[in-house]
Amino acid sequence: MEPGESETTSWNTYDQSFREDAHQLLAWGYQDARRLITPDREETEITGFIAEAIEARLDSPEIE
Repeated sequence: MEPGESETTSWNTYDQSFREDAHQLLAWGYQDARRLITPDREETEITGFIAEAIEARLDSPEIE
């Protein structure tokens, strides 16, 4: 194994896990806020709805 190779492997593993977790959070947030998202809403409002839904999901003792 070359010097730094295990660091690269560790970073790639972390990077992949981080992306998967971030996508899961966004999917939960969108799913839970979907009823509030309508064409007349501003982008900042929609982002707020999704962020609040993510926080609520993370605070819930019953995360899927």
